[in-house]
Amino acid sequence: MSSPLRSTCYGLRLVCSSSTIIGFLAAFIDDPIVVRTRVFGLCLSGFSFFSWLWISILTAYHDHEPNPKDVLLRASVHTTSYAIMVPPWLIFGIGLLVQPSPACSKETNDSAKCGLTIISGVLSIVGALLAASCIFAVRRSDTNANNGETEAYAEYTPLRTVLYAWTFTATVITGTIGLAAAPLDTFAPHLRAFGICISVVSFPGWIWLGILTSHHMRPDTDQSLTRASTHFYTFVAMVPLFLAFGIGTLSQQSYNCNTTQNSDGLAPRWCDVTVIAGSLSLLVAILSAATALAIQLSGAGTGLQRNVCLRSSDSAGKPRYRLVPSAAVDV
Repeated sequence: MSSPLRSTCYGLRLVCSSSTIIGFLAAFIDDPIVVRTRVFGLCLSGFSFFSWLWISILTAYHDHEPNPKDVLLRASVHTTSYAIMVPPWLIFGIGLLVQPSPACSKETNDSAKCGLTIISGVLSIVGALLAASCIFAVRRSDTNANNGETEAYAEYTPLRTVLYAWTFTATVITGTIGLAAAPLDTFAPHLRAFGICISVVSFPGWIWLGILTSHHMRPDTDQSLTRASTHFYTFVAMVPLFLAFGIGTLSQQSYNCNTTQNSDGLAPRWCDVTVIAGSLSLLVAILSAATALAIQLSGAGTGLQRNVCLRSSDSAGKPRYRLVPSAAVDV
């Protein structure tokens, strides 16, 4: 059964797992005063990476026709998974947030370390809260179901669902890195311009992708937001934009990755930001192309004026009380 609240929680939780990158960067903080940030950052990045993979799998199965034989559709699997995620993210968040005192002190005098530590901690706390919200959303969808109404279920499309989630997540991270690159005064003459372009396109882009993601598994509606053409052309339009941003940003690498120039030790950071921003832009372009292809192939021969999500052939007309809502099969 389609649940916008649950879909939103799953999507936001997946995006928050982007703390993998933030934690990974925090793990490289090497300062005798900030002694535990590296440990917490490394733990956060490792845990978030595997959580991101698992959440992607759960997201791919959370809105399909119930099947008691499929373990990944059981509510207990989803609620238990998120319940397990809450304590570690709380621990990492609290552990990182007690570090700003030394990290932001006059002794370190490094705003980057201070900001990175705080952002990592806040993302961890937000991740824990979102995981708890997902538990509530799953249980609520379970409670509100089984009222005897007819419900249309979607065909199994885990690949398309995962591609939506990955593209959404990659766009958010790319926009964040682009925003970080925009104010940098580096050796690269055009990095600032590319950073501004990436952030300006990415932020409205991920908002729009979030809307499309919440409408991509609704086979029983006939709205413009559920049409295959809307989804297909959105991802097609993203390909050339992010491809251009990626190539353009990576063209600035030779300026910032030249260690022979005097930069007061900032050149390695500029180089990292340039490479990461360019690589992520190319990743968004690749994922967008793959998602557009998946949309086209999922309804081959039926055109793009159809619903982006095909109705399951054996679910139409079945009363809902004979079926258990998606992500709520608990047998």
